[in-house]
Amino acid sequence: MSQQDAFGAVISSLHDAALDGDLWPQASARIDAVCGMRSSGFVVARGCSRDDVDILFASLCEGGVRREDWEEDYFRDDYPHDERVPRLPQLPDSRLTPMTELYTEQERKTSAVYNGGMLRRGYQ
Repeated sequence: MSQQDAFGAVISSLHDAALDGDLWPQASARIDAVCGMRSSGFVVARGCSRDDVDILFASLCEGGVRREDWEEDYFRDDYPHDERVPRLPQLPDSRLTPMTELYTEQERKTSAVYNGGMLRRGYQ
């Protein structure tokens, strides 16, 4: 499959997943394959701060399999302390952002969230 074909398959999967959240694991698997990743997540939320956020949809996947245990762990244990959360609303729309760009150099050395589940689960 050419790079253009792979990109087209990702876009098609994203369109399908936008209409049916149960199809997100398939889209995630295609994204992972194209980007050379082993896991990825997709979160849709509204609100301007951690205190007033409303999570509308969240799915964390590994190899195209939804990991609800990862979702529970993240939102229970990591989300309240995740340094990148306040930076997310400032990101430009429609731009992929490597996870490492969302943490400062110092945070990459000391953050329990970054050095815990993020690296262990292969988030990028």
